[in-house]
Amino acid sequence: MNFNKVQKTQLYTNKHVEDMLFLYTNADSLPNKLQELKQLIVHLYQLNIYKSPGPDSFHPRVLYELRYECEPLYSLFSISYFFGKLPADCRTANITAVHKKGNKKEPSNYRPVSLTSVICKIMESIVRDIIMENFLLNVFFSDYQYGFIKGGSTFFATTQNYR
Repeated sequence: MNFNKVQKTQLYTNKHVEDMLFLYTNADSLPNKLQELKQLIVHLYQLNIYKSPGPDSFHPRVLYELRYECEPLYSLFSISYFFGKLPADCRTANITAVHKKGNKKEPSNYRPVSLTSVICKIMESIVRDIIMENFLLNVFFSDYQYGFIKGGSTFFATTQNYR
C-alpha cells in the first residue's frame, strides 16, 4: 500500500478527518488507491469464514460477504497507518486455555490461545506482504534463505547443501 501521498491536515475533527484526510495530492494516486483496494479485497476473499470472531465481534463471514464494500475498512487502515496508531480493538485479545493432553486437572496440560481482531489480522497480513515484496524486490534475502519465503522449502534447503 502506498500511504505517503495522503494530504496532511491541521484540523483533526471527525468531519475533517473523514472529508479531507484522503484527498490525494496528485493525479497518479487514483490507480494506487484502486490497487490497494484490490489487495484488500483479495485478503478479504481469502478469509476462513469458519473461524471465530475476535474481541471486536466482527465475524469473518460478514467481512467475506461484504468484501466488495471495503471502502470503510480501507479508510480505517489508512487512518491507522497515517497517524501511526492502532484502534483499541487491535490491542486487545480474548485469551482462553486449551487442553493439550493428559490430566485435565493439571494446569500444565493447557496452553493459552488468544483470539485477536480479524480486521487487525487482515491489516497485519497486508503490511507483512508489502514488507516481504519490498525485501524480495530489493534482494535483501540471501540465496540460502528458505524459511518464511513463498516457494522455499526444506527440500530445496537440503538439496542446496549437497551441491
